Amino acid sequence: CESILEQKVAAISKNSSANNLNSAEATVTEMDAIKFPISMSRFVRGATSVDEDEFVELLDYGYPHEKFSSSQQREVLLMYVNDKAKPEGVPKTAKDAVKNCEAVSVVTIEASESKHTCLAVME
Repeated sequence: CESILEQKVAAISKNSSANNLNSAEATVTEMDAIKFPISMSRFVRGATSVDEDEFVELLDYGYPHEKFSSSQQREVLLMYVNDKAKPEGVPKTAKDAVKNCEAVSVVTIEASESKHTCLAVME
C-alpha cells in the first residue's frame, strides 16, 4: 500500500523525468517533496509520513490508541526540526524515521469533516 506522500513523490519524479532532467536532478526524496518556506527553516527542515499503527506501537506517547477497522491507511506526519534528526535516505519504517530523533513531540488532533480545525506549529 503506497502512502499519499509516496504517490506525490512518484508523480514529481515522473514529471521531472518527463522534462528531460538528468537523473541527479530528477531524484526526489520523500523529505524533499514537502516544501517549507525558508523562513521556517529554524524549526522545520524536512518531513515524512509513516504508518500510524506502526508509529504508536513504537512510541508510548501517553494516550491510548484505537486501531481503526477502516481499510483506509492512516498516517502520521513527522516533521524534522533540524538536519541531524533526519534519517539518511527515505525511511521505510517508523523506526527508521525516528532513529535519529532524541525527542519526539506528539500532537493529536480530532480530524473531522464537520469541524473546520487548524493546526499551528511555532517555535
